[in-house]
Amino acid sequence: MNFDVIVLGSGVAGSAIAAILAKHGVSTVLIDRAEHPRFALGESMIPGTSYLLRIMADRYGIPEFDAMSTFLKLRRNVTSSSGIKRNFSFVHHDPDRPFDPAESTMLVVPHYPHGPEAHLYRQDIDAYLYRVAVKYGAEVLQNTAVTEVAANSDGVRVELGSGQVIDGKYLLDCTGAFSLVAKTFGLRETPTRMRTNSSCVFTHMVGVRPFDALYPAERHGLPQALAQGTLHHIFDGGWLWVIPFDNYDAATNDACSVGLHLDQRGESSFDQSQPPEQVFAEFLDRFPEIKDQFTHARPVRPWVRIPRTQYSSTRILGDRYCLVGQAAGAVDALFSRGLYITMEAVNALGYRLIEAVRADDFDPARFAEVERLTQGLLDAHDRVVHGSYIAFRSFELWNAWYRVWALGGSFSSLRFRQAHLKYSLSGDRGHLDALDTHPFVGTICADLPAYQDLFHTAYDIMLSVEQGEIDTDKAVSMLYALYEGKDWIPPIYQLSDPQRRYPSRADYRSTVESIMWGYAEAPEDIRRLYFDFPAAPLFLGIRDAEAAEQHWLSTLGEAAAYPGGER
Repeated sequence: MNFDVIVLGSGVAGSAIAAILAKHGVSTVLIDRAEHPRFALGESMIPGTSYLLRIMADRYGIPEFDAMSTFLKLRRNVTSSSGIKRNFSFVHHDPDRPFDPAESTMLVVPHYPHGPEAHLYRQDIDAYLYRVAVKYGAEVLQNTAVTEVAANSDGVRVELGSGQVIDGKYLLDCTGAFSLVAKTFGLRETPTRMRTNSSCVFTHMVGVRPFDALYPAERHGLPQALAQGTLHHIFDGGWLWVIPFDNYDAATNDACSVGLHLDQRGESSFDQSQPPEQVFAEFLDRFPEIKDQFTHARPVRPWVRIPRTQYSSTRILGDRYCLVGQAAGAVDALFSRGLYITMEAVNALGYRLIEAVRADDFDPARFAEVERLTQGLLDAHDRVVHGSYIAFRSFELWNAWYRVWALGGSFSSLRFRQAHLKYSLSGDRGHLDALDTHPFVGTICADLPAYQDLFHTAYDIMLSVEQGEIDTDKAVSMLYALYEGKDWIPPIYQLSDPQRRYPSRADYRSTVESIMWGYAEAPEDIRRLYFDFPAAPLFLGIRDAEAAEQHWLSTLGEAAAYPGGER
């Protein structure tokens, strides 16, 4: 058998890139040692991931990507098993102090003009993308082990467990941490360069109570119910994710994803001799407020332990091969950027590989930007996560630090929004292609110099805390000073005010206010980077989206789904 491209792994990365290639006439085979449906992590969407799905739908002519890009579209077009995500929330716990629900922060996900994000029930999502790849012409081999891979400047070859050999022109490894390509060519970095050092145990459970039922909105004071987003319980030494799939009235899936990350360098690190369920039980005993949320919870699948979640590669490219997504490296589930990093790589790789096949030219230089982008994304994610583990030691420090992440993510969303809107108005694909250019490659905010300065200064402050050079109080003061007097930071965010524990409500009114600031008051570079398009189509889109969202949410009964609701 002979193909243009051989893809190993039919998860999100493998199925998405196989669909793109097959759609554009590249003969592609998609090989996986298992079959769908199956469990996978990477369950929480972020605006960047959603925008990339819409952009890839238009860039590559695959509307099925757009059909899964928001909660409402996902429910209509793909599955009802996923949950709604309206926010990121972070609740701080200190076992040596009385619990205070007001020691919490939130980043509300922008709802306009595209609607809320989703909690992905990955077994359904991955199976959907797999079917999309098949639809566009990819050949597939499920339940098929690959035992050997070989690649050189002339081509690639994989040998299957059956002894069958498949030849190709290029090889993509989208399998994950145990990449056979990485092992064969000695690509893993040992030890990893990642400064974050965390372990993880995780499962799916039923019977997990909404934290709002225990500590409602009048106690935590945040603008939305915690249960209608990705909840992070944070504490000195780690964090716990709670990702419900049943957080609206019409939900059909009563499962909840639960995972505990612990800093291996602290007192909370795993005792490797204990089973993961015992680690989780002992963690709950330390934090009775969290334990109350799990009084009636029961796992519905075996617990999984990852001794260390971080790994990296010295390089991801070679003669005729590339590591994609989780095969290239991973940091930590914090901030839900793993799926985003994967989609950035797939988007950047797709057209380069299509053109390489057409030209029959697979010089690694063609793909150098994919290497630079992937490594940069991993390094930037490591810095923000490492800084966050330092910040977890006190609520005051976390409250000051998380604003750096929230601000960068907001500008990143604006970057995607402008490019996609310009494309929608003009039909010029160049606006989408230009997103491959990253002046500050891989960073949370890839094109704003002022943000780079702020981030690096903030991260240096966190390193000084870690090294004992400054105390927490001094660090908090220094971090808030970074937000003061910056005319490029939207004033609606009130980042320099510690009492404002969420940058924006991201509702209709605050969205319009932010846009008006961008057009009328923002500095020239902000207007050029993020508001350089006619205002009317955006306002009309937001108006129509508000009406559509209210219709769909009322139909689904979402607004009354959990205690807390809208404030």
